[in-house]
Amino acid sequence: MVDFHVENDLHDLGFVGPRYTWSNNKSGNSKIWVRLDRILMNSEGLRVAPMVSVKHLLRLASDHCPLLLNFSPTSPRPGMRWLRFEDIWMTYPITWKLVWKNWEELRQKAAELNYTLARLATWWRQRAKTRWIEEGDANSHFFHAPASARRRGNRIVEVNDYDGNCITDPILNQEEFLHFFMKKWREREVALKNWPEFGNHDRVSDLLSSSMEEEITADEVRQAVFSLGKNQSPGIDGINSSFLKFYWDIIKYDVTHAILYFFETNSMCESWKETMVVLIQKIDNANVPSKFRPISLCQSFYKIVAKVLINRLKPVLSSIISEEQGVFVPGRSISSQGMLAQEMMFKFKCSTQKSGLMALKVDMEQAYDCMAWETLAQVMKLMGFKERFTQWVMQCVSRPSFMILINSSRTRWIKAKSGLRQGCPLSPYLFIICSELLSKAFQQRGGQLGIQVVRNTDRISHLLYANDILVFAEASRANAIRIMKLLDDYCGWTGQSINSAKSAILFNKKCPYWKMRMITKMMKYRRVNSLDYLGIPLVMRKLVNSDFVKVMEAAQAKTNVWGKKQLSFAGRALLINTSLLSIPMYMMTHSVIPNGVLHFIERLGRRFLWQKDSNSRGMHYVGWKELCKPRIQGGLGFHDLIIWKSALRARIVWDLLQHPESVLYKVLMVKYEMKLWDTSMGKKSSATWKIIQDGASALRPILRWNIGNGMSIDVFQDVWIMDRVLDKWPTFMNVMEVENFYVGDLLNNSLQWNEELIKRCFGAIMAECILAIDVGNDSLGDCPELIHDRRDMTVAAMAYIINFGVEENNICWLYKLKLHPRERFFWWRVMKDAIPTASWLFRRRLGDNALCPWGCNVEENLDHCTVHCIKLKEVIVILDKWGIMLPKVNSFQELIMCFSTCAEKNLVMGRIYCYMVYQVWRARNDMKHRRMCRSPTVISAAVLSLL
Repeated sequence: MVDFHVENDLHDLGFVGPRYTWSNNKSGNSKIWVRLDRILMNSEGLRVAPMVSVKHLLRLASDHCPLLLNFSPTSPRPGMRWLRFEDIWMTYPITWKLVWKNWEELRQKAAELNYTLARLATWWRQRAKTRWIEEGDANSHFFHAPASARRRGNRIVEVNDYDGNCITDPILNQEEFLHFFMKKWREREVALKNWPEFGNHDRVSDLLSSSMEEEITADEVRQAVFSLGKNQSPGIDGINSSFLKFYWDIIKYDVTHAILYFFETNSMCESWKETMVVLIQKIDNANVPSKFRPISLCQSFYKIVAKVLINRLKPVLSSIISEEQGVFVPGRSISSQGMLAQEMMFKFKCSTQKSGLMALKVDMEQAYDCMAWETLAQVMKLMGFKERFTQWVMQCVSRPSFMILINSSRTRWIKAKSGLRQGCPLSPYLFIICSELLSKAFQQRGGQLGIQVVRNTDRISHLLYANDILVFAEASRANAIRIMKLLDDYCGWTGQSINSAKSAILFNKKCPYWKMRMITKMMKYRRVNSLDYLGIPLVMRKLVNSDFVKVMEAAQAKTNVWGKKQLSFAGRALLINTSLLSIPMYMMTHSVIPNGVLHFIERLGRRFLWQKDSNSRGMHYVGWKELCKPRIQGGLGFHDLIIWKSALRARIVWDLLQHPESVLYKVLMVKYEMKLWDTSMGKKSSATWKIIQDGASALRPILRWNIGNGMSIDVFQDVWIMDRVLDKWPTFMNVMEVENFYVGDLLNNSLQWNEELIKRCFGAIMAECILAIDVGNDSLGDCPELIHDRRDMTVAAMAYIINFGVEENNICWLYKLKLHPRERFFWWRVMKDAIPTASWLFRRRLGDNALCPWGCNVEENLDHCTVHCIKLKEVIVILDKWGIMLPKVNSFQELIMCFSTCAEKNLVMGRIYCYMVYQVWRARNDMKHRRMCRSPTVISAAVLSLL
């Protein structure tokens, strides 16, 4: 069915109302409910009616329910859009003068009225011009379509209230959401006693704590402004980070003064905390308020204050946050947390413990929104934060005002009395500070909770990634009661609650069935055979293709995009490289994903690139391996997913080597001794170790070793002399003498080079190079470093590119000419002899003859299309009359040499010739397939319009 949708450009419109449309009208276990009926629409229909919606009505006399197609959804009133800064305005030089003029006027009026901050945005009332973006398909129907699709998908047509009644009136919908969020952000009663203890090692040192409340400087404010992310949605003030950065020289004095005034007075202007809330669906076709995630659009001044506090907070987090928490702490990452969870699953699989093991995934219901402010204030006090810094934080958190945006209409303002705003840059850091209560409770009151991955190591009782909680223990009634008590205490301390319906429990195969039933019934969690943690499937078996159905479906849906018929080849290539091939990136980095899944996605990419507008199968003009070569070698830079998988894992290994204090490193060191290149474990190793070893094999060629004791460095396989492995040096050596040698074997007992051995094994010339290398301190061990500077490219990019060598192609001129994407892709195909000339088609028995369709009476090949065609020469004559003298060439090879020269000395001339050939080719196709004939003058004008 999905293939049918893709091939016919049909798109499911979604629905509101009952989930299923057909029933077999039976009862009991024989009853079947299916969503059998749906309305599909093609791209053209969606372009005409972008806000169309479908409603499932109640079944009456049929086993099918009626479907109501609505082309004009109702709205309570015209959407009140607020004025927002657009990045495109920065491209007009006049805006600088406008901003400067209006900012000066604002200063004068503020001085008169003593109300500077309230009138920051007066100049926004002026309207700016718009312009077309002249870069390939950047402003085509295709790139407009997803925005319309998102608006249609995010539209809230009906909502079910607490009693299950369906509400379709827009005003009542707003009231239902207001009632829900007022209840959510209510004041919460929490227990501030009987908390876990925070020892000296859990507190911020007095020195660091004092430095955190020192006076904020103007440099810190500037650093905070320029660290704000790009293209983030602005708050109700309409000012985004692009405006602040671009016009900083004009506004810096007033902005800095306003921010510093807050830090001096410990009092934040209430209007800074006025927050617009947008609702994001947690699931498709959400129809109850709890299925929407509120995202706060904070104002620009508030974001600057939050960034300043974050920059002060980050350096102390690693010393006060438990190592079980894997996010927002420098040196910790989602990769390490996911790898550690998979290592725990391998322990579940291999354990012979008769009592069995259990793992719980605990879902905290609306964790951020339910966090009590009193909890945050007391935790910060117990952790040793000084009063002034705590006041700064609490000023940001407490008493915000919210206005909810529903279908482009705003609700009235409501005041919150609890919760951390999702969308505030500071909230995640404050949340993990509060979640330390749970870690401390497990550490101090957990008893024998937890599992030893390896003997003689600490038990791992839980893993945290912000509000994602994973708990491990031996399967027993006592442990289940203890876990429930700790979680209940945590909820009482913070105001949070557990969503039992979404929480799950997993037992290993050794656990008796009666025990599984008892614990599951007592805890009221779902019993499952696999868990999903951080998006990674945790199973006690080998992963298969069916475990990644969602990934494959997401990739298939991406190729069935609304508006793809308007995409050129260049646009399709861009979509494949930046979107389609990135879909499996996370999974293939952190799990043992079957190669069949990756081949399936590559197959989708090939089909999408070459598919014809008529949705019929297109001819694949260039092989996938050629497309995946780097641009410098004549490819399009697509990622070969099999190679890219190993390169991405190389980054995990590099990060692991840089943080030997991490829990994952300690576990792997004890279990596998971190022998990254020892493959003797084979099938006995865990998924985590297989991923690590795969990444290590990709990382090895880009590592250079600094010698400590030399016992980690293979003489032949590792880089320790300059920038290449030893067996690639052009010199003679006694291979048998040093076979299976480590560099440490070339050192004597005092860690100095064994000069006699080295000269005997490597000869005088190579020995001179080796003896010149400094040997470090034995206590430090061997230290790896990257061959290339990380500022030039990422670790993954280095590991990937090295698979293709350093061979260059004669296509580099194509990128230096800076052609538009469509024309550049056309010329890339020309260089690959991958355009369907008459000769090309005739050779493959796809054409009747090889003659040029312009009536040249000669074979149409690359040489003819680009140099000798009559129509091409007619256009050259027209351009010559207009004063444009193009280079005279006699062959295709001579033309390529000319382009190489133009790329260095005369870009405009090279572009004109490239555009001319492209326009003549387009005219040729129009004449041949559409019976449309364009004159040389029209073609010439089209060429110049592209400059």
